[in-house]
Amino acid sequence: MMFKGTFDIKSALKNEPLFYIWESCANKSTDFRKTFTDELEKELYIDHPLYGLEVDIIARHASDDCLFKITHSNQVCVVHLTWKQATEISPYPLTQIYESLDAWYETDYIPDFFCILGIPSDLSFFEQNVIGYAIGLIGNKDFENYIYARAHNMPINRR
Repeated sequence: MMFKGTFDIKSALKNEPLFYIWESCANKSTDFRKTFTDELEKELYIDHPLYGLEVDIIARHASDDCLFKITHSNQVCVVHLTWKQATEISPYPLTQIYESLDAWYETDYIPDFFCILGIPSDLSFFEQNVIGYAIGLIGNKDFENYIYARAHNMPINRR
């Protein structure tokens, strides 16, 4: 993400590929994606909140958590698959439904990101830029321009 004088790490995280322990499934084969939706379908019991709903996998976590998009809805859900390959007993598979992908980012992904890095979520503008640079969200030239402008009390070069 290019620095434009208004860098916000939370917004940048929402607009970049998933980091660390989440792996995007966007470019995975249909068979790969079907493995997860088929397993979810096997595990769901009649009263489960996802029973009868069509979903598609968005991403998978390093654990057995999967992020699914609920088809014909803005909602997404994180489901902890058990890989039992059979109908589960309540409350499994554990499921958290979010009103939107943005809600998932705000309440789950971004707080986890900060926790994994061991940094507070209320970073100053300067700290956001340093972290953004360190994890590759801000390029070298943009970061150098920011540091130079900051050091010389100059306006930040906006592209």
